[in-house]
Amino acid sequence: MSLIVSAQDGPWTNPDTWVGGVVPNPFMTDDVAVFHAVSRDEDLFIGNGHYVYIGPYAETGGQLMLMSGAGLFIDVGLLEIDGEFLSMDSFGDVIGSGAGPAEVHVNPTGAAYFLSGSTYVQGATTVLNIHGLWTNASNHYLTISQNAKMVVGETGFLGMMPYGHVWIDFMGLIDVQPGAVVYTDQNGSVELFGGTLRIWAGSKVHVGVRGRSWPGLQFWAGKIEVPRRGVVLWCENSPALDLCQTAPFGGPVQIG
Repeated sequence: MSLIVSAQDGPWTNPDTWVGGVVPNPFMTDDVAVFHAVSRDEDLFIGNGHYVYIGPYAETGGQLMLMSGAGLFIDVGLLEIDGEFLSMDSFGDVIGSGAGPAEVHVNPTGAAYFLSGSTYVQGATTVLNIHGLWTNASNHYLTISQNAKMVVGETGFLGMMPYGHVWIDFMGLIDVQPGAVVYTDQNGSVELFGGTLRIWAGSKVHVGVRGRSWPGLQFWAGKIEVPRRGVVLWCENSPALDLCQTAPFGGPVQIG
């Protein structure tokens, strides 16, 4: 096992991008630290207990961009983001296989942008810890499923921007902790298909619709849990102005 560090801006596959001229393989042999603007036009696989770290953008220029058609696959491993991670257009990202821990940590200075495509998060040992910014846009679909969990922490912001969507199904969980913000806008949505949206007091969930005829928060099956009163939950132009009283499409709301 070795740690390979970026040396300059450039393509991932160019040896000049890396200290020592060694192109890293985070699935099989290497841990990776990115402190420059690095682009990759092939799928990124992280596994076998390895990690990819992206350094703070403001301080080091740390940025990892997956170009159109390149996907993200984490088997047993970690993607930690203090800088910027950009996925331009990937169809079929998979985070978690059930073989062991698969994690993404977006730290307070970090940002993850998924601009199109789809990301499927699965497995009881799979966790997305969001303490910075996570944005889905341009018809990107994020699915939390099969006991996987997304935790939006105190400084976290989960945004479904123009046409971005989050699906919570098959025992998936999004846990919105005190101080966190979940926001949908311009045809973005949060949709429950058997999972749980847990909203703690002190957090803010804004569900905007901006011209659409159905609410940005939709129930097909699943539940919203409000463990304590004091939650700020705003459904803009929704049939339910107060989800602590009722919910769109008759979905259950549990108030602890």
